[in-house]
Amino acid sequence: MDKLIQIAATQLSDQLPESREAARNLALELQVIYEKSQASTSDENESEPSVSQDAESWEAFCQSKLSALSAQAILRVTSTTPKEGVASTTKTTKEGVASTTNTTKEGVTSAPKEGLAVDC
Repeated sequence: MDKLIQIAATQLSDQLPESREAARNLALELQVIYEKSQASTSDENESEPSVSQDAESWEAFCQSKLSALSAQAILRVTSTTPKEGVASTTKTTKEGVASTTNTTKEGVTSAPKEGLAVDC
């Protein structure tokens, strides 16, 4: 897992958009796996972790395995992007403007607000 998080952090700054998107997805998957492993460990100790403890634990893990800049990049991606059950679609309009639409597994669709910069 250590190597995978390092690879994801490196790929977040790649020139290819596809590589950056793959890195985002990898980081999100790693966060889910990490939090599930922490939850199963804490279940064995019979204590319920709160959401803030999970976030702090993920943050501490990233900071311990990555440089400060890389940890910040991974945490930015994993704290602002919806996690499980969300499909993200990026489309480019005829004017050359990229827009991202997120669809949850319940079928709810959301899009960025007008005037906001979209990661290109």
